[in-house]
Amino acid sequence: QAAALALRTQRSGLDPRTNIVNEIVETEVAYVQYLRVLRDLYVVPLGADSRGLSRREVRQLFNNVEMLLNLNARFCEQLVFQRRLPSDEQRIGQCFLEQAQFLKMYADYCSNQHNASRELKRLLSEHKEFAAFCRYTQAKKESEKMDLECFLIKPVQRVCKYPLLLRELRAATSPDHPDYHDIDGAFHAIQKSVNAINETKRDIENSVKLSELQSRFGVPLVEGGRRFCHEGPLHQIKRSGRLKRGYCYLFNDLLLFTVGKEVRANIPLRNALVSDCQNDIPHSFEVVDVGKLKVQFAASSADEKQLWMDKLTVIIQKFFEKYFTQKDMSRSTDDVHRSHSDESSTSARKSSECTHTTLPCTYEDRTVEVELPRGPELSHAVLVEAIAEAF
Repeated sequence: QAAALALRTQRSGLDPRTNIVNEIVETEVAYVQYLRVLRDLYVVPLGADSRGLSRREVRQLFNNVEMLLNLNARFCEQLVFQRRLPSDEQRIGQCFLEQAQFLKMYADYCSNQHNASRELKRLLSEHKEFAAFCRYTQAKKESEKMDLECFLIKPVQRVCKYPLLLRELRAATSPDHPDYHDIDGAFHAIQKSVNAINETKRDIENSVKLSELQSRFGVPLVEGGRRFCHEGPLHQIKRSGRLKRGYCYLFNDLLLFTVGKEVRANIPLRNALVSDCQNDIPHSFEVVDVGKLKVQFAASSADEKQLWMDKLTVIIQKFFEKYFTQKDMSRSTDDVHRSHSDESSTSARKSSECTHTTLPCTYEDRTVEVELPRGPELSHAVLVEAIAEAF
């Protein structure tokens, strides 16, 4: 960040604060102009003649973009006015603090953006008149060769840029500058809002993804707390050694292996293990739902195999840590209940000093007690090795 500021300062010959103020104002002016073009070339014409679209479809595309234009046009005027003042009189941070109060409008827009993008793709493929209108509008000089989707993503990009600009402005502003406190406050306020916007956007995209996959495969996937994590092609290794090409979907509690529209393997990860396969098939690994199911996979490369194993290990490790945390908490509660007895208190102290714990594991109708270390040494890799030795 400091190096980037120094480089821009060297190139422009201006002091760092003036440099970043210029960048903030000029990019805001350009952003507001993009919103005006979006309104004038798309929103207003489609409001007068929808080119075969329903009012709901038009609203789905543009949401509250005209409100954003009004909001940012005023914000832009304030920034332009502040830039004209001497540096020690500028209150850029105050402008951003006032703007931060209205970022709820951006939350509404950004939460709809994923659906708007999907709707736009559908409308372009199904409505020839609308598609022709978009091509004609994109060819206009004001569009700068950008299509409608490029314009619709601009508000999301801009609001996410604000914390970065404020961080640079704070770095270029002396702590004794009258605006420094407001710049710092605006940075934290807007960063918090952007984080919330991003989280809401991720939640919506996750829900859409789960719903799409549930409809496609006919299995219940939409559950509270479930999140989509990764997807990609893998081969399942059959018992005969033959490879079956398919596609895997990884969630934070589940792994699905599919072929076409059919689910071939549904592996819960709460009690799972992942490890290398003991075979001659390159880039192979296995996922075991302990005591129930084992599925072997082959990736297309060593990097792909490692990527899948790393993602699975992170998820399984969280379940693993949660299990032993709850187990230790349960033991602590039992110790408190037994503390009225001197003999039980002694036993509890010995138990708390113990460096190992045990875990019952069942595989192919055989159950053994696996001894595991407690504390930071406990990990998924240690568990895999301990179970392998026990069986």
